[in-house]
Amino acid sequence: MDDRLQDNPSRDIRKPTASSLDSKTAEEADRTNLLHIRATYESFSGPLPPPDILSRYNDVLPNAAERIFKMTESQAKHRQALEHKEFEAMLESAKAEYHQNRLGTYCGFGIATILATLGVICILSGHDWAGVGIGTSGLCGIVATFVLGPTSRKSENSDPSIPTDSQPTMPGDKH
Repeated sequence: MDDRLQDNPSRDIRKPTASSLDSKTAEEADRTNLLHIRATYESFSGPLPPPDILSRYNDVLPNAAERIFKMTESQAKHRQALEHKEFEAMLESAKAEYHQNRLGTYCGFGIATILATLGVICILSGHDWAGVGIGTSGLCGIVATFVLGPTSRKSENSDPSIPTDSQPTMPGDKH
């Protein structure tokens, strides 16, 4: 047997001691604490966190909230600059397309007028069938130029992934 037990025979091993009571109380306290543990989840969306989270950032790193604000402002300026550049590029593209369509319309009208004039000249010089053919193709060209205009070319050149109503248009273009 253990020498300590022999020195103190009145001490019963089975009797709880203060240290063993403390450990049982600690175990019961741990169980109680386990019952009261809860999980929290916080999330936010947008460029800035809520004020309470910003203050916690300041607790961890001095001036962190100010740095977050500066970063957000810088990002917003950058995004706005990119959007402005994109808008300017779309506007320039729309203007170029508008002028190209007008030039095509004028050239088509000029060619159709020349063909109609040649058809009349052919008829007056005695080449009736040739004049009718050339003049008819010229008149059909004039009609097609004004009826269809730039819309037939626009449908051929457009990107199929972009809806046609979202493409930039200029005044005078047919929708």
